[in-house]
Amino acid sequence: MSADALTRAVQRVEYLTLVVGAAGACYLLFARNWRYALGFAAGAVLSWLNYRWLRAGVIAATSVPATVSNEPPPKVKRGPFVLKFALRFALLLVAVYVILTHSFLPVGAVLAGLFCAVGAVLLQMMYLLATGFRGVANT
Repeated sequence: MSADALTRAVQRVEYLTLVVGAAGACYLLFARNWRYALGFAAGAVLSWLNYRWLRAGVIAATSVPATVSNEPPPKVKRGPFVLKFALRFALLLVAVYVILTHSFLPVGAVLAGLFCAVGAVLLQMMYLLATGFRGVANT
């Protein structure tokens, strides 16, 4: 995949996560009640945050500054990256724990909302299949 096509795909997954969350919350608002819709929306926001933080972590872990000379690339400090990666999971686990144990939101709706990023990735895959991978370089 070319860098531009990959950037667009990643951006589509990011906003599709919010679109899937909003669509699911609207559906639950009419099919169930506002508590289910709010629970699904809370899970969708956590899913979106998780995706953004994961993407930022992958970019931080894989980006190495290019050097013009024949010198080896500088060492990247992995300590802050590992700490941020672990804190991301800890923060999300605490948020989910608080929502599930001390909230009036339905557990099933919150857990379903956490899968919005998966739905967004599936929609992105269907989009790429439907468009025939236009914009994707053959390398």
